[in-house]
Amino acid sequence: MRVLDLEVYDGILGFDWLIKHSPMQCNWETKTLEFSNDGHHVLLQGVQSPTLGVSELTYSQFQKWCKGNEVWAYAIVGHSQIPLADQPPAPVQALLTEYSDLFQLHTTPIKKL
Repeated sequence: MRVLDLEVYDGILGFDWLIKHSPMQCNWETKTLEFSNDGHHVLLQGVQSPTLGVSELTYSQFQKWCKGNEVWAYAIVGHSQIPLADQPPAPVQALLTEYSDLFQLHTTPIKKL
């Protein structure tokens, strides 16, 4: 076994490991992998996807999700509240500055109809 810093992935099953534990049954929909190991039945259960929703996350979490292709849409709300240590990279900051009129905080009360 080799331990590697995988950043966005929890683990990778290598080809040698897969051969050693074959045959196995894999169900991508339920995220399960079943096989026998020394006469014992083994069931590996992947993490179930949470229900879709909107939640707050740190900039570090956002970077990790982007590297793992887990983000398909996002919104920055109240970006002035981001701690200085978590400021976006220079290219992103340049875009925020260039299009600052789009990213201004609302100070006008919203009127209810």
